[in-house]
Amino acid sequence: MEAMRAHRLLSDQIRQQRRDEEERQKAALVAEPQDSARGATTAEAEAHSKAPRELGRGSMFQRCAVLDEHVAANGAVMGRHREFLDEVHAMRRAQAEAAGQTYDPLLGARGGIGPADGPHSRSVQEQAAWMGP
Repeated sequence: MEAMRAHRLLSDQIRQQRRDEEERQKAALVAEPQDSARGATTAEAEAHSKAPRELGRGSMFQRCAVLDEHVAANGAVMGRHREFLDEVHAMRRAQAEAAGQTYDPLLGARGGIGPADGPHSRSVQEQAAWMGP
């Protein structure tokens, strides 16, 4: 009888330790977005988003946390790609204005300056139109 009681107490302690650990993990994940919302620098955000952990390991809670890391990393990469594309379009607009022409990245060029007219350019433009200029 005493052995069963000791086993039950030990099991309760282990369950409580697991609950405490889960609460600490949840608190860390909740605090993380608040830190970035308070003005974490982009360098800190990029450093955090560059190396997400491996998918498919650990508990469901840990896997969801890793998925969130991957989403943040992908968002940072897409943001950098959007910045690059915006710079390219700005440069092409400036070139078109200097030549007295207009540049529209969605409709192509008027006067010879614009996206390439290769065999797949129309398909690419149609599929990428939702991304904006």
